[in-house]
Amino acid sequence: MAGEEETIEEGARDGVEERKRPRARLDTPFFPMKSRNAIGHAPINDGKVMGWVMVHRPFMVILVLVGCIVGYLLSTVDVGDPVIWPDLLVGLLAVALVVGGVDVTHEAWDKEVDAINKPYRPVPRGLVSQKAAWIVGGIEFAVGITLGLFVSLPFFLFLIFMMALTTHYSYRGKFIPVVGQLESTVGSAMVAYCGGVLAGDFTTLIPLCAFIFTFENGRWFMVNLEDMEADLARGKTTVYYMDPPISQLLALGLYVTALIVSMSAWFLAGYSSVYRMGSTLLAAALIMLWGLTATNGFIEEAIHAHHRNAARVWIGLYQVCLIVEAFI
Repeated sequence: MAGEEETIEEGARDGVEERKRPRARLDTPFFPMKSRNAIGHAPINDGKVMGWVMVHRPFMVILVLVGCIVGYLLSTVDVGDPVIWPDLLVGLLAVALVVGGVDVTHEAWDKEVDAINKPYRPVPRGLVSQKAAWIVGGIEFAVGITLGLFVSLPFFLFLIFMMALTTHYSYRGKFIPVVGQLESTVGSAMVAYCGGVLAGDFTTLIPLCAFIFTFENGRWFMVNLEDMEADLARGKTTVYYMDPPISQLLALGLYVTALIVSMSAWFLAGYSSVYRMGSTLLAAALIMLWGLTATNGFIEEAIHAHHRNAARVWIGLYQVCLIVEAFI
């Protein structure tokens, strides 16, 4: 195993050196980039415990939980209904387990793909075995969905739907044009809607979900470009790609469209100026990130820094705005 890992990492370094891409300075006052290893990504701790932590992608789990809380609050507190704490807490635990299961099994599915363009991840590095990832992910799925049944039948069915959607994406969808993109972006848009289902509300959050769906499609095009850059540097192909200039223009168009959709969501749902301000700032930030990426030539490191990492920070700030919105 150690020999295999060494070969993978050496191959990754060779691929980057052979391509000799321009190394632009990506630091900005708002999105500083820290030191990176040879393949352009922050190194991971070699410990087994840290491997299990990282394989669950804790930052993503937190983002999803906050998104669910936002949806729940907008469907309850924002309309004058009380918070039912037992349902909320059990529901959040169920969501955390299902999302954890999704992340772990996704890493297991992607072992061969990640060995090419993300060899620093826990499974290809051997910190977590593929078999163990399948077992732990399956257990988390089962426990999370079972807990959902104790909340409500619609919430239980919703969790099953989301599990099926994300599992198909990991197994097959990502390799199919359009299908993989829609599965990924629908899943992102449904995070807040999950909180609405938890509260028994099936309509209020539709405009908000439309906004999220729009800008997430833009992010998908950019993140997909990052994976393409990584593959080209290593001489292999792992997923379906669109022509880079087309992807870049579509991403920008969707970010601009998201700004328009955010305004329509504000009028339709009757949210306050806090929502309007937060949505506008997020859409504007994504357009700004696109511009920063363009000035760096759309290289892999720029896309990773701006559209994968910095965009998540802006999305987290947007969720804070929505929480404030619920109490106004």
